[in-house]
Amino acid sequence: MEKISPLKPVTASRPPRPLPRPVEKASLRATELLCGYLSDMLDSADDKLFDLSEGQQTGALDAMRELRLKRAGVESGFRQTLENQFRTAFLGDGDSVLGKLDLDSLSLVQDDEMEVDLAMNTMTRRIRMASETQLRAFNHRLEYLSEGKKEFGERNSPLDPAQVVGAFRGEAEKLDVDIRTRLIMYKLFERLVMSELGFVITEVNQTLIDSGVLPDMTAPPIRASRQPGQAARKSADAAQPAANPVESLLAAQGSGVVADPSALYAMFGELLEAVKLLSMRPDAGPAPSNMAVMQGGVAYVNGAPVTDASQVRQVSSNDLVGMLNRLQRVETSLEELEHGHDPVRAEDMDVRVELSGLLGAESGEEAVHALDQADDAVINLVSMLFDFIFDDQALATEIKALIGRLQIPFLKTAIADKTFFSNEQHQARLFLNTLARAGSQWSSSQGVSDPLYRLIRETVFKVLNDFDLDASLFERLRGDIEDVVDRQESQRQRIEERLQEVEQGKVLAEQTRRIVTVALQERIGQRALPAVAVALIRDAWQQVLYLTCLREGSGSDQWNRYLKVLEILVWSVLPKKDEAARSKLADLGPKLLVSLRKGLEAIGFDASERQRLLEELAQLHEELLRPLADNEPAREVVVLAAEPEAKTEANEQELPIDHPTLKMVNALKAGVWIDIVDGDSSKRLRLAANVRHGSKLVFINARGIREAEYSGMALALAIEAGAIRLVDGSPLFDRALESVIGNLRKVRTQATR
Repeated sequence: MEKISPLKPVTASRPPRPLPRPVEKASLRATELLCGYLSDMLDSADDKLFDLSEGQQTGALDAMRELRLKRAGVESGFRQTLENQFRTAFLGDGDSVLGKLDLDSLSLVQDDEMEVDLAMNTMTRRIRMASETQLRAFNHRLEYLSEGKKEFGERNSPLDPAQVVGAFRGEAEKLDVDIRTRLIMYKLFERLVMSELGFVITEVNQTLIDSGVLPDMTAPPIRASRQPGQAARKSADAAQPAANPVESLLAAQGSGVVADPSALYAMFGELLEAVKLLSMRPDAGPAPSNMAVMQGGVAYVNGAPVTDASQVRQVSSNDLVGMLNRLQRVETSLEELEHGHDPVRAEDMDVRVELSGLLGAESGEEAVHALDQADDAVINLVSMLFDFIFDDQALATEIKALIGRLQIPFLKTAIADKTFFSNEQHQARLFLNTLARAGSQWSSSQGVSDPLYRLIRETVFKVLNDFDLDASLFERLRGDIEDVVDRQESQRQRIEERLQEVEQGKVLAEQTRRIVTVALQERIGQRALPAVAVALIRDAWQQVLYLTCLREGSGSDQWNRYLKVLEILVWSVLPKKDEAARSKLADLGPKLLVSLRKGLEAIGFDASERQRLLEELAQLHEELLRPLADNEPAREVVVLAAEPEAKTEANEQELPIDHPTLKMVNALKAGVWIDIVDGDSSKRLRLAANVRHGSKLVFINARGIREAEYSGMALALAIEAGAIRLVDGSPLFDRALESVIGNLRKVRTQATR
């Protein structure tokens, strides 16, 4: 029996369902803004890759070509994905971008791409927290338009940060570029696109309000820091965004932005807990057994939960500050120091151990005292910041010992004020930077009786004795230190200006003398000249050339005219063998005498000596006008002072001219401090003058007395050999925080592998 299959009717594809008009307007507004910001970001990426290619960075030129070739596709693909996300979220047509690219579950094979997942997740979490209020209002309006049939959240809201990040990542993955270029693009995307998402959502909410969608539901607007196309390159170049949670803090440090404290502490708490930082530090043992950390309502001691909850005593932030007040009074006793006792060194103090002893004495040895997780994170961070200070080579050991005693006051400040780490203008931070700035100008060779050391010591103990939680004390003390440091700075700057003028004058004089000598040698050589010509050139006209070159330069018209006079003078005193030469001398001789007289008068040359030389020259010309050869005057060779050979120090040619250290040294500005290392001791000097881009670098001590002089090559060699080190003059707190963040990042990366 023949098998027959029935024919099925062909159904025509239906056109896509239209979005409700308010949603369509919202989609258009969001797409317009985000695509505008993306265009700015791609401009900045192109500029960045171009800069890297000029620096001969491997692969940067190829990456720039790839981006330019596929840029239109990236932009159109991003736009299409955004439009589809609105349609998918509201009508359910297709899959959301997270259905295709799940940021929570995405796993990359290469080790160097693990950073991408961390960067994407961190970016999403941070932006969502910053725009949470507006995003919640937007999602609620979409739910209202869907008549409550749908709920909108992280996985399906078209403007949720995860969706926007996923839309860009899907397009970026199509580019055939290396992981370094991809990370640069993600950093720029966060800085120039995602940072404006809060404003975009605010605008979209306003579009829905204008369409009559829940107009009475209000939320604080998030303003744009810029519009699309406005100063994009400047924003990108000013500070590169971070590719992980830790680096994001550094981006905020340079911008002066006060980061969200809750996000900041959550970030550090997550990092510190994830890697169990304290247990991994080589200098830290296990925490005291009676000290715990609260996590999710459970107390943990050294990573293990406390089994008997009845033993747990929670320590609030206020209680913790009270304990630190007691430690501050007990640990730092001025009387002990004055009477020669040997208190515990600041770098040896373990705050946890000290707290454990105090709490144990109050509540008994069996009680377990649980700190809030944020407070625990603060203790770790402040401890690491002061660890950096104790290791910092920019400060003498004695100064570090003094500053180290401020650990407890700073810990109290950080616990009580949640903007301490995120606000670079915090009074305590500015105070520490000023204190370190003053301390960086002191070296052990000056002795502890030096006024600057005494000022720093008195300031530290004023904090220890007087500080409670009033940060205005830091401001007052900072003002006192700045007054002293600024006065010293003004004095040094005046010394440096004078020294710079003197050294520049010396170099200019030497350079001018060489120019004049070369000019004379070129026009005279080894010609035999009469004595009067020798005296006139060496004793008189050489001064005219020198002063003219010094005042007006070797390219001036006056310099060239005086050189021409020199040439005529030399020609005029040479023997004249024919009538034409004598006729020419008869014509030029009087004019030459006039020019010589004017030139010598212009420099104030002695009148009687000038008259004598010119009369002798005129007499010589008369003799040369005679046709008889036996009347030729006696000659002598002009002997010009040879330029002394520049003194070259041993092994100066060991560094190539493009060596990084040599280039850095030659570009040093006045005010930089150096340490001249001699065994265990060192001498601290300040650069007072850098003459002619490293030809001569002159250093003074703290009292403004000239002490050392180096050529750029000699200083660079000494730095390379470790005999001299540059003192880092950047703000101490910022350097310490950057170091801590870098260490956390390394530990975090190692822990995730």
